[in-house]
Amino acid sequence: MRALLIVALVGCASGPNVDAVIASHHHDRTIAAPAVRAPRPWEVGQWTLSKTSSQGHVGTIRRSIVAKDACGFWLEVVATSPRGRTITKTCYRSQLASSANPAAELDALQAIMIRQGGRTIVIDFRNGKNPAKKLQMQTQLQQRVSLAWQSPSSDELATIVVPAGRFEGAAHVVARLWVEQSMQTAQAWLHPAVPIDGVVKESATDGSELELLDYGLTGAKSELPSFDEQLSESGLAD
Repeated sequence: MRALLIVALVGCASGPNVDAVIASHHHDRTIAAPAVRAPRPWEVGQWTLSKTSSQGHVGTIRRSIVAKDACGFWLEVVATSPRGRTITKTCYRSQLASSANPAAELDALQAIMIRQGGRTIVIDFRNGKNPAKKLQMQTQLQQRVSLAWQSPSSDELATIVVPAGRFEGAAHVVARLWVEQSMQTAQAWLHPAVPIDGVVKESATDGSELELLDYGLTGAKSELPSFDEQLSESGLAD
């Protein structure tokens, strides 16, 4: 449910070329049921591209592993919204679990860079820096989104067809989350062939939906400079 959380937090996605993107992808590809259900380990170069819909707006979210260094893995998310195109580049000290728990993700967060329009924000949490800011983010996140309950991966497997292909043996997970003071039920279908979070399709009771358009194990590139370079340009480096 992580991508639906992005939709909830970034805003309703909107993109004029989504239909063309969908038409160019792999409806006829079949991905066999996995022999092993463990998530695929994160590696630099992995990426996914998904269609999102929320409140009548349709768009895309691209998620990419763009680097790995002493900080951890750098995950870059490119989304569009009514407020403009947003790029978020975050460093996590280790691969995130297949979970909808936003608090756990924030705990693993080491650094974040956000670019929206002509504005870029960088915050460094490495080595215990900016603890007050991280606490503020945790408080704000808890007020907006929190996990109430999540099922284990179901033994009930399904075949899911999305623009990225026909995925056989996808596991079904259900979660309940508080989003903006409203209880939402979200469900996801996961397949270990898909990198980063395994998500093939998601839906929620507020009408938000996500489906996989394409994915790859190599080729991801960052649209943003390195975090330390941006930190230095911002005058915030030690």
